[in-house]
Amino acid sequence: MSLLQAKDIKKIYKGPSGTIEVLSRFSLSLDRGEAIAIMGPSGVGKSTLLSILGTLEKPTSGYLEIQGKNALKGDLSKRRNNLLGFIFQRFHLLEEFTTLQNVLLPSKIAGEADEKRALMLLDKVGLSDRANFLAKVLSGGEKQRVAIARALMNDPQILFADEPTGNLDSHTSSQIQDLLISLCREMKKSLIVATHDEGLALKCDRVIQLEKK
Repeated sequence: MSLLQAKDIKKIYKGPSGTIEVLSRFSLSLDRGEAIAIMGPSGVGKSTLLSILGTLEKPTSGYLEIQGKNALKGDLSKRRNNLLGFIFQRFHLLEEFTTLQNVLLPSKIAGEADEKRALMLLDKVGLSDRANFLAKVLSGGEKQRVAIARALMNDPQILFADEPTGNLDSHTSSQIQDLLISLCREMKKSLIVATHDEGLALKCDRVIQLEKK
């Protein structure tokens, strides 16, 4: 059984000048441990699709199942915190918090601040020596490493990454790509990543190309 199953996902936005169909009858299945890259030109709906698959946004119509259960009903925030991890292009760290505090946030939301796991994850991403540094003093590459550790904090089944290397130089981007893919392999996580970067896409198991209508 697939870990995630999306069927006939449609998303329509209503605006002052009419409706805009961003996604139309999109279907996808994600297996355990699989890495899928979503590619396509800007404005084609990659981020919207990721938000829907990650239950951050509801589709206009269609069906989404995660671990065999309807992912569009019930306590979505609890499901996200327990099963899903998110990595964003702009990092979304709390700048006045330390690296360790940022990584701990998901476990605090879940009611268990597991500092031992947070420190283990910081070691995995090569930032043990930055645990007590404020996020605002970190480089872009370091911030994305913290974001990856934070996404893994609650031991999720699926990681969603939206242009995770879009704000980084080419050398740092390649390092972050390798780190993300290797950690998913090592920790047996599934990955869905929206990206313009063909290098990152080629490191995934499968590439899905979205096209503008």
